[in-house]
Amino acid sequence: SFKGTFPSVLIVDDDKELVDLLRIHLLGGGFWAICAYNGREAIEKVRGQIPDLIILDILMPEMDGFEVIEALKGNPLTRHIPVIILTAKDLTEKERQALQLGTTRYLTKTLFSKEDLLAEVRDMVGMLTENWKEAEETNKHIK
Repeated sequence: SFKGTFPSVLIVDDDKELVDLLRIHLLGGGFWAICAYNGREAIEKVRGQIPDLIILDILMPEMDGFEVIEALKGNPLTRHIPVIILTAKDLTEKERQALQLGTTRYLTKTLFSKEDLLAEVRDMVGMLTENWKEAEETNKHIK
């Protein structure tokens, strides 16, 4: 998904103001932002287009972050998507394990800045592009 396009980030949170704010930050940082306002909508969006990264709130009505991760883990196409978990609470080790998808990082909702967020996103997408370049190099030698 990197060829000639911006890396895509799916933002999932029931707080519309926060989603708008994150979307503006991401667009300004050179990312394509896809928005979902609950877990069910997030799963639908992922089925339509697999994002390069997901920013996911845990506490949402209908389907929470744990259920979203559970659904994505069950699909071979989505089980490796890196995710940044937005949380307002300290997570137990068991909760952290339940939230592991691809590479998983955590940001505390009230504490992160725009710079923190963009740094995390760039870092995680950078790791993806490195993997993608490596895979492409390997494939060149195979042909």
